[in-house]
Amino acid sequence: MGGGYLEPGDERVQAAFEAVVAWLDSMSCADCDARGTRQVVRWWLQEHGHELVSVVLEGPSEVQDKAAQVAAPAPDAQYLGVEGDKRLVGGMDGCRGGWVLVTTPVYGMGDTSIEVVPSIDAVVERLEKGELTAVAIDIPISLPASGPRRCDTDARKMIGPRRNSVFPAPFRGLLGSATYEEAASRSRSISGKSLSRQAFAVLPKIEEVDALMTPERQRVLIEVHPEVSFTALRGRPMEHHKSTSEGRGERLAALRTVFHDVDDVTSVRLPRTNPDDILDALVAAWSARRWMTGTYKRLGGDLDERGLRMEMIA
Repeated sequence: MGGGYLEPGDERVQAAFEAVVAWLDSMSCADCDARGTRQVVRWWLQEHGHELVSVVLEGPSEVQDKAAQVAAPAPDAQYLGVEGDKRLVGGMDGCRGGWVLVTTPVYGMGDTSIEVVPSIDAVVERLEKGELTAVAIDIPISLPASGPRRCDTDARKMIGPRRNSVFPAPFRGLLGSATYEEAASRSRSISGKSLSRQAFAVLPKIEEVDALMTPERQRVLIEVHPEVSFTALRGRPMEHHKSTSEGRGERLAALRTVFHDVDDVTSVRLPRTNPDDILDALVAAWSARRWMTGTYKRLGGDLDERGLRMEMIA
């Protein structure tokens, strides 16, 4: 298998994490802080995932030995425990002013910030400088030549009563359409079906992201859907539409379990945004954390004609 750092998104990291956590769960340890141990496991996997994958394949006794190292990481490690990990991830959702960007520490041990950025260019620049480690964005990143994306179909199944919030990603051939009529005509020529006005409304943002995307960049800029992420966070689909007071309340309740300062963040008034834009960006940031710690859920994964993965991460 060889050494080297496992990139975020490598499914072997998630498999290794689950194997070690399963062993930790079997322990009878009265003075063991299970939550803290899991956080250290996640941190350690990012630094030494390749070693752990190897020993997981070798047998239970080696897993136990390695798990003991996890519980007491070396003091000269790059990140001195979870509390010392200063890496940041982001979550983005489109708004009238551009994009809502939420920034949060990988392990949530620190403050969350929120801002509106006019375009994605500055966010990509922060990724390239290392100021952000990963960003999850609520926009289709990879586009089909024809037919539905498997990740969209799987997402609708996953979120049940909220399925109508997942609209089919537009075909790649629709990019560059100047008017709705032109986009609808192109869509009909490809599939025999027209395009919804909702899908056309987000076409400029899809084009903005598509112009910057490469398979390499998809390692740090990932696609999410808020309702899929909320379902993963809560363990079941949301019961109410996000624009209602009940819907806002249940989403805030879910976010409070993973953001200690969510009420402060959502009280910030940002220009040209809606309240649900902020909620969606927050849950996207939570999915970015999961991407970095190897604890994410992936829907889809097949490639489009540009070599981009047609997937959603939660």
